[in-house]
Amino acid sequence: MNSMVSILIPAYNSESFLGTAIESALKQTWKAKEVIVVDDGSTDSTLTIARSYEVSGVKVFAQPNKGASAARNLGLQMASGDFIQFLDADDFLREDKIERQIRLFKEEGQVAVCKTVHYFGDQKTLLADNDHFFQFHLNDPLQFLIKLYGGFDYHSGMIQPNAFLVPRTVIEKAGKWNEDLTLDDDGEFFCRVILSSKGIVYSPEGMNFYHKFHQGTSLSGSKSERAFRSQFASLRLKHAHLLEHNKNPELVPFIHTATYKGLRLLMHVIYPDYNPLYKEVSAFARTLQKHSSRGDEVYGGAVANFVGNRISWKLLKQLQRIKSQLG
Repeated sequence: MNSMVSILIPAYNSESFLGTAIESALKQTWKAKEVIVVDDGSTDSTLTIARSYEVSGVKVFAQPNKGASAARNLGLQMASGDFIQFLDADDFLREDKIERQIRLFKEEGQVAVCKTVHYFGDQKTLLADNDHFFQFHLNDPLQFLIKLYGGFDYHSGMIQPNAFLVPRTVIEKAGKWNEDLTLDDDGEFFCRVILSSKGIVYSPEGMNFYHKFHQGTSLSGSKSERAFRSQFASLRLKHAHLLEHNKNPELVPFIHTATYKGLRLLMHVIYPDYNPLYKEVSAFARTLQKHSSRGDEVYGGAVANFVGNRISWKLLKQLQRIKSQLG
């Protein structure tokens, strides 16, 4: 197999990190590749840095600021590869990530996922994702997602977008990125991608390095009411995608449970700062609650979990806020 891989890097005000991302793409041991950077209207030197790599064969495109999803869609439009690798501008890939994943494909229509390592700026603090979710339902995309979202046992996880390597044909079936979404646009997109696939192959060695900041966010971590409304919309869309794909009535309660868990987590985050939105999310959660099973949430340590699950999560939120204000 000598398939072409398109590595797509959307970038916005990423001057401190973009060079590392591009170099990790150029150093991939898989030879048949192209690197595409889409600048999303940056106001710093991001575009200048990107263009400095054109001598190395990097293709650079610029657009007015429309958001990461629009930048990724432009990258897809310009890509010529048989496989697509998305790479956020503040992250990087192990040099053999793509090659290891490509060599795992056994049939057309599969998507590949690798291990994600979370790191801070000094790269001294590393935390690898648990492989737990890749032990179940790899050949059943619907049940894999139900498991990932916590529908079977109320324990949920996530897959960081850079971890994927996706055949172009699967993306064409799944559709473009939803440009109306900001927060969890990746979750909604890869929900469609996985459901459009024939299953998942997992590469624990081909690593993706995901940049975390000491305040617990990445460059995409800015939270606002608009962002939380996007997350709510994404949860509803993912719920609809799962139900539409499902042909087994026995799985419906597990789909409801998966979405209910996501709604509960969102409710905890937005209460009490965004009360109108909280009421909307709570109302939708109630429509699913009677069809769902519920387990304990993870709010923090043992004391926080006890208060949140056994007494009142709203009380816990108030106590956490007081503690934060007191320093």
